[in-house]
Amino acid sequence: MSNFVSEGSHHEREGRKQRQAESMNFPSDLKSMSVSPLPTPGERLSQDLIFPGPRHLGTWSRASLSSEPQGHLDREPLLNDVRRPASASGRSSGSLSDIEMPLLAEATEQQPLPFSLLHKYRAYAKGRTMGLSPISLFKEGWTYAKKLFLPRQKHQSQDGRHVKVDVNRTKPLVDERTGKPYVGNWIRSNKYTPWTFVPRQVLAQFSKLANFYFLCFAIMQLVPGLSTIGNSTNIIPLMIFVSISMAKEGFDDYRRHRLDKKENKQESLVIDTAAPLSAGALNWRKAQWCDLKVGDIIKVKRDDPIPADIVLLGSTSLGQTKVTYVETIALDGETNLKMKQTVKSVTEACATPEKLVSCSIEFVTQDPNSNLSTFKGRVVVNEQALPLTNDNVIYRGSVLRNTPEVTAIIVYSGEDCKIRLNASGNRNAHLKAPRLQFMLNKIVILVVCIVIGLSVYNTLAYQVWKSNVESNLFYLCSAAVPLHEEIFGFIIMFATMVPLSLYVTMEMIKLAQIFFLNADVDMYDEKSNTPFEARTSAINEELGQVTHILSDKTGTLTDNEMKFRRLCVAGTEWIHEDTELPPQAAEWSQLSPSSPIRSLKAKPMAERTTRELVNYLFQKPNSAFAGRARLMLLCMALCHSCVPETTQDGTIDFQASSPDELALVRAAQEMGFLVRSRDHDTVILELSSSTNVPVRVERYEILAVITFSNQRKRMSVIVRFPNGRICIICKGADSVILELLKFPVMPVQKDAQSQRRDEHTDKNRSSRRHGIADWRASRQTDVASGNGDTNLLHHADVDLASAFLDRRCSIASDAEIKLAPNKISNDDSRSVIEHCIESVNKFANESLRTLLYAYRFLDEKEYAEWKKIWEAATTSLCDHEKMIESAAKLVEVNFELAGATAIEDKLQQGVSESIDKLCRANIKIWMMTGDKRETAVNIGHSCGLVKGHSMIFALDDGDETDDMEELIISLKSSILRAAAHSVVVVGGHTLATIYNEPSGRLEAIFFDLIVLADSVICCRAQPKQKAQLVRTIRKRVPNSVTLAIGDGANDIAMIQEAHIGIGLTGKEGFQAARSSDYSIAQFRFLPKLLLVHGRWNYIRTCKYVLGTLWKEVVFFLTQALFQRWNGFTGTSLYEPWSLTSFNTLFTSLPVIVIGIFEKDLAASTLLAVPELYKTMGQKNGGFNFRIYSGWTIMAVADSMIVYFGMLTLFGNAETTRDNTLFSMGDLDFVAVIIIISMKLQTIEMHNKSIAALLSFFLSAGAAFLWNIILASAYPLTTPYRVRGAFFDGFGRNPTWWMTLTFIIICVYVLEVSVSACRKALFPTATDVFQELEHDVAHQKWFEAATAGGSRNQWNRYTDEPVVARNGQDIPLQNLSKQDEMDS
Repeated sequence: MSNFVSEGSHHEREGRKQRQAESMNFPSDLKSMSVSPLPTPGERLSQDLIFPGPRHLGTWSRASLSSEPQGHLDREPLLNDVRRPASASGRSSGSLSDIEMPLLAEATEQQPLPFSLLHKYRAYAKGRTMGLSPISLFKEGWTYAKKLFLPRQKHQSQDGRHVKVDVNRTKPLVDERTGKPYVGNWIRSNKYTPWTFVPRQVLAQFSKLANFYFLCFAIMQLVPGLSTIGNSTNIIPLMIFVSISMAKEGFDDYRRHRLDKKENKQESLVIDTAAPLSAGALNWRKAQWCDLKVGDIIKVKRDDPIPADIVLLGSTSLGQTKVTYVETIALDGETNLKMKQTVKSVTEACATPEKLVSCSIEFVTQDPNSNLSTFKGRVVVNEQALPLTNDNVIYRGSVLRNTPEVTAIIVYSGEDCKIRLNASGNRNAHLKAPRLQFMLNKIVILVVCIVIGLSVYNTLAYQVWKSNVESNLFYLCSAAVPLHEEIFGFIIMFATMVPLSLYVTMEMIKLAQIFFLNADVDMYDEKSNTPFEARTSAINEELGQVTHILSDKTGTLTDNEMKFRRLCVAGTEWIHEDTELPPQAAEWSQLSPSSPIRSLKAKPMAERTTRELVNYLFQKPNSAFAGRARLMLLCMALCHSCVPETTQDGTIDFQASSPDELALVRAAQEMGFLVRSRDHDTVILELSSSTNVPVRVERYEILAVITFSNQRKRMSVIVRFPNGRICIICKGADSVILELLKFPVMPVQKDAQSQRRDEHTDKNRSSRRHGIADWRASRQTDVASGNGDTNLLHHADVDLASAFLDRRCSIASDAEIKLAPNKISNDDSRSVIEHCIESVNKFANESLRTLLYAYRFLDEKEYAEWKKIWEAATTSLCDHEKMIESAAKLVEVNFELAGATAIEDKLQQGVSESIDKLCRANIKIWMMTGDKRETAVNIGHSCGLVKGHSMIFALDDGDETDDMEELIISLKSSILRAAAHSVVVVGGHTLATIYNEPSGRLEAIFFDLIVLADSVICCRAQPKQKAQLVRTIRKRVPNSVTLAIGDGANDIAMIQEAHIGIGLTGKEGFQAARSSDYSIAQFRFLPKLLLVHGRWNYIRTCKYVLGTLWKEVVFFLTQALFQRWNGFTGTSLYEPWSLTSFNTLFTSLPVIVIGIFEKDLAASTLLAVPELYKTMGQKNGGFNFRIYSGWTIMAVADSMIVYFGMLTLFGNAETTRDNTLFSMGDLDFVAVIIIISMKLQTIEMHNKSIAALLSFFLSAGAAFLWNIILASAYPLTTPYRVRGAFFDGFGRNPTWWMTLTFIIICVYVLEVSVSACRKALFPTATDVFQELEHDVAHQKWFEAATAGGSRNQWNRYTDEPVVARNGQDIPLQNLSKQDEMDS
């Protein structure tokens, strides 16, 4: 598309910045100050925080980035800004970066930031955050009033909820917070009852501005003597539309009620408290869910849903284990099974029916809350307190799987259940309304003002006419109309200039648009059998106005199909290949003893595979390296939360909470460490350890599990080995694990990570070597002091190595791996760590997700002391998380490094191409991820978010807030001065520092920075922080439309906060998709959704609104003009029934058709030239005051032609046989209907279709059919002479028909002439490309540019586009730009 591209000059860019800076109300000395790219406090951070691409790019201008010749279209200057190449930043004078903010002028000399200017900037930022505007003060007052007057939440209980196990209980338990029994298990999702439906719905319907507007006019119309157009022209349509809306709401609520009733009537087994025992067995009875109470003991069988939040008392599981499996897809969207377990002491106390009846068990749980990820509680069994965790609780909404039955006690019921509390939270999500609706509301208010103005004018004109004319006519002397009746009569007459059907018909149009969205096969994913699904129709047009996309990374940009790719152990790297172990170890003896060694000798270290590693382990099982490698594989097999399952064919599969863990466990299985079964305290492994023993089964006891959290960024398990030794195994991010090692070290930060990897690999390696050398030098003191590693690994039963790998072995590339001495030195351990860090950085550069594994052996005394602290922390209900964290820190210290793993999360198909198109469409893309910075930046490189010439500005929080402020201001100056394409990288910790700053000025200047960037990458971001960023964009960027896209439960807050929420049906479940506005299967469908359907829906909605408002002006202005000829008495030109049915029967179809079927440009053109996107929706190019004014002016001209043509050629003509009021009004009535259909279907609608043709003939034909009906059945007792008029009166008069034809021709010529002049003198990008689409060569080029991206919208051309010149076909690419435009 280079032929259509031109680059803005450097001087133009400088001029825009200067004009922008001058337009701001900002201290003048700040406009012209010179700021260095890095202030003095930030100079020490320059290498770590700013990463220019190629170093010399810092002095390049944006204009110098493109070497293409400059081109232009003489007819369309706008395209010079539209056709900016993808390599440019895309910021133009109309871009969203040009917001009202102080911009620092470009510096001519580098100098430190003056303190006085920084102080003034801080004062400015502080003033921005004070919010002293009336709107801000009103919001603050409203928030305070809600806190003061609204009912407060229930107070917290002192020690949680106490529930005792008592099978004989007859009285319900009492809630300490309310003094009443706990809420029952009845749930209610419907909003209304039979007694509250009508009053609440009436209030809700007439709280809408449009409905209230028409209600006021309808009431005035019912007053006798006020209306001159009948008493029912407003009230009847109003009641019809309101009744339809109420019926729809009532049906939806009744459907919710039926679902609630069906769920409440389900049955479950509960112990009969009247006779708990029967013949030595528990006596169970069936009870409906709505009758269950807190404290009831229930039995749930396999595949049954859970009726309430329950704590397990006992279970009968497959394989005689104590584990219960549940499916929680309704809670978190995860399809994998979750493992739940009973507390061992509770199970023993309830082992038999007699023990259950006589047991002494009390559960103490926290008060109800909506947090599904944590559960705080304890259980007291025979005066012994034990912890209760999430693993012991099953929540309502879950389904029991793979377990015959469980016995449990209810702790939360009904609306106190966590799924219900979360549902209530979802209902409180903010209401999403399209930006177009706010513009429409302003136009409606303007039209209301016009209505009032017309009414006042006609009323005053009547007073003048009454004094000059009416008072002199004897037959009118007693017919004067009072002033109040006159003005109200005119208001009623012109009230429907805002049609009642405007909003109702718009909803119908949007529903039809949803049909086309759902039916588009281009957005259907065959692999997952997932089509596009729209869950709302209210914001269809906003898909064409998106300015910011905030995207999750894992599962959204990447496939979330994790593949284990790299292993680093003892300083050596191994490439993983799927290794299938032989069923009999005897097969290994068939291999040559030296074959694996020879294979290792023949290959460099980076090319060695894990298959060769496994071969080596079988060949030399007693070597030190083999012991170290086996220990690493053992860590992978034990430190996880995966649950093994035996499939129908007898193989082992796993249920995992994340694809990362699943990939690690499967990799361990492929390398000989198979997890056969898992209980709550036991893991059974099958090991292939040597050639002499095919398979060895070992049992490992799980003593404690310290789960992963976003704050800890690690997971630990404490395991008792078969030999009795206790070991803690930890896995987590390298930034965390390296700090916990016996030899702590900070991860090496690469100072060239923003450069292109293929061009600067050597420089990156050199940077890492220097970083490691610096760290090695800093550790010399520790080496000299002799603080070494003396902990040896000795045990023959599990064949763990008693020594480590020799240092020379870890760096050798072609030597045979040698045995190491039994004892290693400090320097050797550090060497292993150094090479592991190198490997981790290398893996991150390859866009792999890395984890480090570490371990430490504990003695019995240390474990016993820690266990007491751990039990106290897990049973505490106060400061539960802090105590857990403190207890974990006591044992997670002095680790030995086991190794590192790297997992590949590949980009989804078409992600890079999609991001390129979206960036060309002037959409800023922000990537939100929880991954480390290196991985996030490298994924940004891979997907095209970070370009080869990009400058990356990494923002880290310093020790002082002032340092952070100076750094942000400095980075902003650097972006304005030198960045051709800027990318800001910010971490979650930095975001927390910024948002927690009390004054808010840090947040203000931070956002001034990131809105200037072309892209933003947020790493280590929490779900709350993602939503905060979306909220900040909505608040601080004028006219912004945000789109959030993600596939996991952690993306829900961001999806619900954005203007548009897109959910991907990915590997992380369906919860994000269910909580979204629209759901797709792949990110690559997003360009089609936005650039094509979004633009079409925006154009359709805009033309519908414009057409609706235009036709009302054309129609009712003839009424206003007619008042001049009836003395401004309010006499209606139109018959009342025709007036009532004008919008619904005759002119609704043309606006509906254009609102459903309009396509201003072909899909191939919109996808081939994404720059067209910003020319329309982002700039409100389809509907604004200027465009509305143009349509209104044309409506006035059309109305005057219609009225004065009728009056001159028919009303005052001598050849007129019937110039009664009805014949003249009917002439205008029919003419207006035909003109409306003709303009909307033939002039304004670019996509000519059968639907448009049918609409034209049906609307025009309906007008004549209506005349036939009126002439046949109209009553005779009216002032209008209607009966038979069309048959015997004006219908037989040629003058009437010739006048009708002349009026239509005149209006059509006027509309076509004005449209042609506008396109010739002021062409838009749409006009130009509509012309280009008529050229075969360009049409083929557009279609070829998008070949493969569509299957149903256009034909794909693979031949080279050509242009006929002088009888020859010249390839399009060989033509000059001007020749191509001329063609």
